[in-house]
Amino acid sequence: MAAALKTQTEADKRNTEALALQQEAAAKVQERLLKRQVLSEKKAELDALQAHIFNDVMGKAAKIAILHHFTLILVHHPQNLSAFLPGADPVKKLQPEAGVAIGITTQDVTDEIVQEMKNL
Repeated sequence: MAAALKTQTEADKRNTEALALQQEAAAKVQERLLKRQVLSEKKAELDALQAHIFNDVMGKAAKIAILHHFTLILVHHPQNLSAFLPGADPVKKLQPEAGVAIGITTQDVTDEIVQEMKNL
């Protein structure tokens, strides 16, 4: 009888440990899901902020275009960090990189747009 009780106690102990491990794993999964949700919300906030900034810049660029009687303003919008910080991306990609074509008579109004942005 004592051997059966000892076997039952050991089995209960193993079951309790297995249940604790499952609960710990479930808690980790819940934590990861929560972090993903928070990250998704932050990304949505960042996208909204970026759209707002782009709208501000486009509005100021439109003002400059009207003042100079331009019909078109070309914008180079880099999509990676190395465009802003030379040397930040030392590994060259195998894919072709985007280039910027500028005409001979193209006027650079970057400084004017920057000045307009300072007035916001």
